[in-house]
Amino acid sequence: LSQTAPDEWPEAQPLADLLRGILPALLLSSLIALAALAGHGWTVAALPLGGAWIALLCAEQLLRCLLRAFQPYRREQQQHPVFGCLAAAALRGGWRAGQALPGIQLRQSWAMRYMASAAPRLLAALAALAWLLSSVNAIAVDQRGIYERFGQAAAVWQPGLHLGLPWPLGRLRLIENGAIHQMGLGLSPQAAADPDRLWDGSHSAETMQLIASGQGERQTTQLMALDVRLVYRLGLSDSAALDSYRQTDAPGLLRDIAGQIILHAFAARQLDALLGTELAGVSRQLRGQIQSRLDTADSGLELLAVVIQSIHPPAAAANAYHNVQAAQILAQANVALERGQAVRALSAARQQASQARDEASAAAAEKLAAAQAAAIGFAADRQAAQAGGQAFLLERYLHRLRLGMAGASPIIIDHRIDAAGMPALDLRPNAHPADPPLTAPDSRH
Repeated sequence: LSQTAPDEWPEAQPLADLLRGILPALLLSSLIALAALAGHGWTVAALPLGGAWIALLCAEQLLRCLLRAFQPYRREQQQHPVFGCLAAAALRGGWRAGQALPGIQLRQSWAMRYMASAAPRLLAALAALAWLLSSVNAIAVDQRGIYERFGQAAAVWQPGLHLGLPWPLGRLRLIENGAIHQMGLGLSPQAAADPDRLWDGSHSAETMQLIASGQGERQTTQLMALDVRLVYRLGLSDSAALDSYRQTDAPGLLRDIAGQIILHAFAARQLDALLGTELAGVSRQLRGQIQSRLDTADSGLELLAVVIQSIHPPAAAANAYHNVQAAQILAQANVALERGQAVRALSAARQQASQARDEASAAAAEKLAAAQAAAIGFAADRQAAQAGGQAFLLERYLHRLRLGMAGASPIIIDHRIDAAGMPALDLRPNAHPADPPLTAPDSRH
């Protein structure tokens, strides 16, 4: 396209500029892919730059189309192509401008001819130097390295700078240096981490174990859920590092060995003892047995601790146990409620008994006082009767008669009353109240 004359194809030069503008994005992606294959994964972070460059080119083409819509149409002049690349055109114009300057002839320059002739040797020397520098290895403080000479482990290198054979004659495999890990016994490598620690939820790190249990004179087994954590690290010795070099899945080996030993250990112990003070001793015994098996298998791992976080029934039994707890709480609440009712009833009975006793005491005191007053009055009347005789009796009679007649309506009948105004007494049981007669009664009545 660059060699095509503008008269033959006017769009050739802008199309060549556009293709030159796309080349940097393709070249950047290729270089990043080569660096990632070489083990430099951090270069992948620069991959979005190629997409950003393509986005800028697209924005430029869109802007060109918008500007063309506002340019006047001239029939006598040839229209330029809409597409193109401003950056490629600027670079191409600068190169041609440099060649057109007076006194500059790049093809006849001695310096350019010397650089062209020395460039292959210089590039070969730089490549050889880079290949020799691959024999220098730097190991961080938190790492160690297993040096492979001709594909075979030859030595264990500590943190620092080390010199070996160039790549691929000598290679360095980095391993951990004292990093501590924690692994759940029942946690599979594919299981996702679950931060939920509720008791009645099922966790992937828990394992089910059959544990002996005694109920009276009978021996039974119970299925319990155990949350066992294994704290381990890669051995600090060189022999442990070489052993780990030969292992493909050291954590998986630790999980399998620990599962077998824990299964036999808990099957031979009583549940009541495990729930008591024996649990710490069981953890120490399990650590010793698992470490012995790991040393026999040349795993290169060092088991620091076996942590038994919890022993509880399976999650399926949690709801039933919660119902039992709820029933127990309800029973206790009912007992407390009935006790409160009994206390209130007893208090009310005591209050009523005390009130009845007080009322009886008050009535007895009043009657006793009345009886005493009557006795005193009787004694006084007796002495007065002995002293006054018939006069006292007559006075007492008149006093009582006056008291009895105080609230009565007396009817006085006397023979000296006129017959016309004489009242009549009707002694019939259903008779109306006696009224004065309208006429004088017959003398026969």
